[in-house]
Amino acid sequence: MMQKYLAGEDLLQICGQGLMKRIDGHPEVYLVTEVDAALAEKDEEIAVLKARFTAPIVCMCGSTRFKQTWITENARLTGEGNIVLSVGLWGHHERKDPDEQTKEALDDLHRRKIDLCDWVWVLDVGGYIGESTKNEIEYAEKLGRLVRYLSVEYPYYQEASDPLLEQIAAL
Repeated sequence: MMQKYLAGEDLLQICGQGLMKRIDGHPEVYLVTEVDAALAEKDEEIAVLKARFTAPIVCMCGSTRFKQTWITENARLTGEGNIVLSVGLWGHHERKDPDEQTKEALDDLHRRKIDLCDWVWVLDVGGYIGESTKNEIEYAEKLGRLVRYLSVEYPYYQEASDPLLEQIAAL
């Protein structure tokens, strides 16, 4: 609840404990509650951070079977000055699909990454888009995020081979 005080310039100088709001240029001052003050302080911190970090945030989406593409595109996008949100598990690539509960949790986590990003980079190697990726694209579009596709911007892209898998195959 806001408390209203009639005051002049001197009250603005004296009351250093809270934030004051001047309404329509009148000398009426509203004492802001502690919660309002804390929220205003956080808003100021966020504004400072946003001004400091102007790098675009990109969230990569696609099948984890294309691990090398994830790695190379992460490096390329980072080198271009983007903050890149990626995946940390490679279930399809390692042929270790998670159980349904874990998959749902990972899908939800990736949607949170989409919430944070400015745009989405779809790693659709050879035009491949699986069900999870399709759902992520739809989610991003509903949020109004720009969605760009590897297969459109690099139509002749081919995934580099995984050197570790080549070493294993040679054994």
